Amino acid sequence: MVAVILAVAITVVLAAVLYVLILSLTHTGGTVPLGSEFAWGTPSNDTSAPSSGCTAAGHYCYDVELVVTGGSVRVNQFTLALQTPTGTPVGWPTSVTATGGTVTLISPTTALAVAQYWPLNSTWQLVAPFTGVLGSGFSLVIYCGGAAEGASQGLWGLELVAVGTGGYSGTVPSPVFS
Repeated sequence: MVAVILAVAITVVLAAVLYVLILSLTHTGGTVPLGSEFAWGTPSNDTSAPSSGCTAAGHYCYDVELVVTGGSVRVNQFTLALQTPTGTPVGWPTSVTATGGTVTLISPTTALAVAQYWPLNSTWQLVAPFTGVLGSGFSLVIYCGGAAEGASQGLWGLELVAVGTGGYSGTVPSPVFS
């Protein structure tokens, strides 16, 4: 009787191990293309007319709306990068990564900041009570802070790219900033 119980237990354990092994060999990561969840609207240059999140008319400031088609993408499931229209990666301007610059997510309902993105370590910081779930109408405001900035400090001619992580794959480039 004990031998039969042990034989059944060993068979069950071996079947479970084999199942996990086969699953890990055939599993593709379960990632969903980020582009199936959201897209970027047309970016606007708010440099001369600051919008919510842009604090000074003399500094470069851009905003781009998110158009969410899925219902479950969260801010911590993508990072942000800059690139040329031909796909060449570009570093963030110093005026965005230095004190005074920000990349802020603005709520469509309250017009207040609900999250901030830190380009230097590719992380999001949520502002309570925001849970991180995106919906259409959210705007990403990129404020290039700092004093006297030259044309190189703006994002003119670049694309903002969302790079899928945390269950999402692929990239979603914005239209070119002008």
